[in-house]
Amino acid sequence: MRRFISITLFMMALVMMPSFVEAQNDKTFDKQTLKSSDDGNPVKEKRVDRKTQQEQPAEKQAVKPAVKQKTRPEAKKDEMVIINPCSEWLDLEFVELVGNTSKQTLSMTYKVTNHDINKSMYIGNDVLAYDDNGGEHKNSWGTRYDMITDVMISYTMDIPGQVLPSKVKKLSYVSFKIGDCKIEMRNVKINWK
Repeated sequence: MRRFISITLFMMALVMMPSFVEAQNDKTFDKQTLKSSDDGNPVKEKRVDRKTQQEQPAEKQAVKPAVKQKTRPEAKKDEMVIINPCSEWLDLEFVELVGNTSKQTLSMTYKVTNHDINKSMYIGNDVLAYDDNGGEHKNSWGTRYDMITDVMISYTMDIPGQVLPSKVKKLSYVSFKIGDCKIEMRNVKINWK
């Protein structure tokens, strides 16, 4: 029985020894000299730093500056911006945003060109707009079109709700969908007639 216990203890010590030695080496030795030969050349000494960055003091760790990602094109305060995430297959050209003074309504006209295969899709649905007076305008309907490859379609969509011509000069934000693609526009000036 003694022999069985001593063999078991010996085997456990062998299994536990490498992890214990590695843990001790990482804590007690900062640098270790290793010798190696490259392609029959004389033996060279190399210094290897075994400390990790977590063990180094905070002042020695290199601080990487934060990278500012540009997800939207930068524009001046009143410059109109069109954000088209589907520009590889869809061209969008803004024509005008017309305001009807007597009815106090808005309608936006733009041209769309599909460069992908022929598709049938809705244009101008899920409209969300905010005017420069803080008013919200939205609807969820659009018009279905057969979009032929490389053929331009002119589309006029009504911006829902009433707008006062004396107070509202532009739409600060407009978003709508063409198929599954969400288009955004900012600072769209109103041409009141």
